[in-house]
Formats: sequence, structure tokens, C-alpha cells
Amino acid sequence: EQYVGPDFFKYWNFYTGPDPTHGTVDFVSEWEGWQNKLLDASEAGVVMRVDNTTVVGGQGGRKAVRIESKNSYNGGLFVVTLENVPTACGAWPAFWMFGDDAQHAWPRWGEYDILESIHMTNYATTTLHTRRSCDQKDVNLGIDFVGQGWATGSLGTNKAKNCWVKAPQEFSNQGCGQKLPDGSFGPEFNKNGGGTFVAEWTHGGRNGKIMRTWFFPKGKEPIDLVVRSPQPDLWGTPNSFFTLNERWCSADHFKNMRMVFDTTFCGDYAGSTFQASCPWLKQSCEDYVRNSPGAFSNAFWNIKRLDVYQKMD
Repeated sequence: EQYVGPDFFKYWNFYTGPDPTHGTVDFVSEWEGWQNKLLDASEAGVVMRVDNTTVVGGQGGRKAVRIESKNSYNGGLFVVTLENVPTACGAWPAFWMFGDDAQHAWPRWGEYDILESIHMTNYATTTLHTRRSCDQKDVNLGIDFVGQGWATGSLGTNKAKNCWVKAPQEFSNQGCGQKLPDGSFGPEFNKNGGGTFVAEWTHGGRNGKIMRTWFFPKGKEPIDLVVRSPQPDLWGTPNSFFTLNERWCSADHFKNMRMVFDTTFCGDYAGSTFQASCPWLKQSCEDYVRNSPGAFSNAFWNIKRLDVYQKMD
């Protein structure tokens, strides 16, 4: 499936409910997105902006976009080439996948955050969020993946290797996270003209049941990927790797997952890290987001390519 083109938004639902992560955000409908000039879609790419002209009154949130794919998946190779990622103090953008329905509340069917970042951070993090019994303690930096290593748990010294959203010695809903290389997000990523991320979710074959992610800076993409016949086994060690081996984390932790792009502000993650990440602003995250529209002119996604490959049975 090749998603990018003038009819891109036809394949997505716009989420307009309250932000489950309590952000200072107002997720708009598709109609409102076009009215407010937050959306663009053509052969050249897809753009999703946040409102960068309005001072938000009272307890409101800044207008932004959260879309969820109409298709859901149980595996595949997900390729996204981005020319610009949302970057601003207070911003919390992500490209991720999750599953739920009326009978199966999150995180029953899991969540795979392919890339997520906050504020002006120059790298993305890849994280799994699950119900209990999904541990990655068998997975190691330098052997299974190369990057900046594991996110730190709540002790400040421990690695967040347990994907359960209520895991002991981890922050609430932290999940198991691995930091992608420097330059995989933020101002640095945008300055370098972007790059490509590939997420592979497999249920067997030579490598067993795994989820792994690569980041390729612009101009460094493997030729097989460029010509759309990807051979991930030729790409070397990934930048993020999780096992779905029965012993550690059975594959049924992830099911019927939809793709999501969103940008929120403050909330559970960007709110609690705002002072530490943007200390020069000397105000609360919420006040800054509501009163500084111009600060969000670079908080947009520019998607050049989004392809999904699935193995034919």
C-alpha cells in the first residue's frame, strides 16, 4: 500500500475526542483541518500542521491533528519518509500503532510507538506499551540493536525493559523504550532534510517473532528500500529491537493495530518534562502553548512517503 497522494486523508479517521494523555490540545475534524489550513495532500507529500496564529483563551487547547488509519494490521513492514517533524517546546508528536475496540480496551491489543519525541529533542524513542507479561530483559544494546540504548526507569539508574504499563520501577505507562540515534528527530532532523524510518513487525520466518525499527538519515537509505523492494535482512543491526518470543513477550500482546499520526502538547509526558527541557521559558507548559502561537510554526509533519508491505501467504 502506498498512502501518500492527493487522496491520503480518505484512508484515515480524524480523532476529535479528548486527548487520552491529557494534553493542552483540541483535535480537529477533517473539515476543520482544511478550514484552518492545517492540512495538505498531493503527490509531493502530506502536511499536517498545528494552529500557529491563535492565542487560545481560558482552559482550551491548541488546534492540532490526530489521524488513525482505517485499516488495521497484524504485521507488516511500515516505511515512512519524513522531511519535517513537529518541533517546539511543549510539543509531543508521534507516529505509532495501537489496537482497541469496544470489547478490548487499551492496552489489551498493545501499542507500538515507532517514533515519538518531545520539545526540541534531537532524537526519537521507540516504545512498546502492553498488558502484563511482556519483558525485554533478554534484549541488549550492541547485540540486538544499535542506538543510544534503553530509556531510564523511575529509579534513575535502571533500564525500562518491562513493557507492561504498570511495571514496577518504571514511570506510570512508561513501557519499554529504546532511544534512536541522535539526529532522528527534532531541529537536527529537519535541518538535515529528514530521513526514513522502517518498522518491521513479523510473526515468524528466519528471525522469529520480533518488532524492529531502523532510522536512515536522508541520502543513507538502502537502495532496495528506495526502489520499493525492501530486504530488511540486508540492512544490518536495527536501531530498535523487541522480541515477541513466547518466553518473554508472547506475540498476542499485539493485535489489530491501526497507524496513528498526532501532535499533542504538554499532557502526561511533555508537561512533566517542560521545565527541564525548556528552562529559559520561565512559565508553565500550558500557558506557553496557549499564548505563543508563533512558537508552533515548525510543529508540522511533512510526509513524503508512507508504504506498508505485507507478506503474501
